[in-house]
Amino acid sequence: MYNTKENIVALATTPSSDAALNVIRCSGKTVFSIYKKITRNTRNPKPNSAFVHKLYDNKKNILDQAVVLAFKGPKSFSGEDMIEFSIHGGKTVLNDVFSALVAYGCRVAEPGEFTYRAFINGKVDLIQAESINSLIKSKNKNEASLALNNITGKLSKIIKKSVAPLMSVITSMEHELDFNDTEIDFISKKEYISQINKISVSVENILKQSFLLSSHSEDIRICFAGKTNAGKSSLFNALLANKRAIISNTAGTTRDVVSEGLKIMDHPVQLIDTAGLRLTKNKIEIEGIKKTNSEIIKSDVLIFVDEKNPIKEYKLQKIKHKNALFVLNKQDLATKQKNSQYITTSCSTGFGIKNLKKSLEALVKKLNNEEVSKNRYLLNIRQKEELSFFIKELNSAQKAFNESEDLVVVLTFLYNARNIVTSVLSPLDKNDILNDIFGDFCVGK
Repeated sequence: MYNTKENIVALATTPSSDAALNVIRCSGKTVFSIYKKITRNTRNPKPNSAFVHKLYDNKKNILDQAVVLAFKGPKSFSGEDMIEFSIHGGKTVLNDVFSALVAYGCRVAEPGEFTYRAFINGKVDLIQAESINSLIKSKNKNEASLALNNITGKLSKIIKKSVAPLMSVITSMEHELDFNDTEIDFISKKEYISQINKISVSVENILKQSFLLSSHSEDIRICFAGKTNAGKSSLFNALLANKRAIISNTAGTTRDVVSEGLKIMDHPVQLIDTAGLRLTKNKIEIEGIKKTNSEIIKSDVLIFVDEKNPIKEYKLQKIKHKNALFVLNKQDLATKQKNSQYITTSCSTGFGIKNLKKSLEALVKKLNNEEVSKNRYLLNIRQKEELSFFIKELNSAQKAFNESEDLVVVLTFLYNARNIVTSVLSPLDKNDILNDIFGDFCVGK
């Protein structure tokens, strides 16, 4: 694991030769002495203040003129003394300043080492630390918002509140074992089981109201399907504002899946164009149709496209999808008709494209609202698995109580549950877990 006795340095911004500024951050017990060396200043910096300083190497050569910020531990991100240098952009300046800081006594930081120090110094618990990484990697506002909730401690507080009664149950059982020969009235078996069940239900609700970061990070899949030559590819291109898919008047032009990403309502989506649906004996088309049906099943949103008037081969009632939009395209060629089941469009004239976009935006918003609300929580796989194991141990405790009144057996399961929930927030004794967690961070965070 990391050596926390050393001063560390890392680039906190994405390196770029075209950047106007680069930010270098240092953390450690003696970084203020490094500050004095590189600035040629005889005094320690004033905490929480910004200064403009010339920066020098050990040969007294001027490297840059920078804005310098100082943070005194424990009132800093890492809980240690920290210095941040906002230097001018360019690889030469960056390399020179970075090399000088290493020469003055800093070690290049490992991925996640700043956040790890914040964790071990009690600035954040493990959920908050993991959420910092989730925020950095978030793809949209909703995901970022939920990550921020976790960073501020919302999820940690809820978990602590949910499991706090567990300690009372354990304490009561321990007292009962210690004083079972006395005439003290202890909690009944029924009450014990009731309390354990309440704790289990409380954590189960957290899981029910949560979704995995990994699944939420995936793009919303929007599939175009329907009759051959109905204009699926044209609609696909219209939404992309780009001629991504090949279009032709010949039926069956699209025989394979074509996908392209874009953002709708600030959420990443994948538009998927598919082969047309029709009765055919052509083996290649049949394979394409199989892929189409597969994409329909996998899709989050289905845009089912008909041509001019509703087709006979595929009735609406046969298309079962909870988030489906039905489109009648090529309305510039259609007879006048009203059909409230369909969104009417024409790619040739642009008619109805705005309405289609609005309907699509509404569905994407709906999907986001289903996943993200004030009462939802962002979990990663580790957190989900740990809470699931916690519930499993509580259920085992209840089962043991029903089968036997041996408190020693019941307490074994409750101790396991306590250790599990502790590890969700602070598994200090599990270096392998910590290595995996913080090793996934970017350098400089």
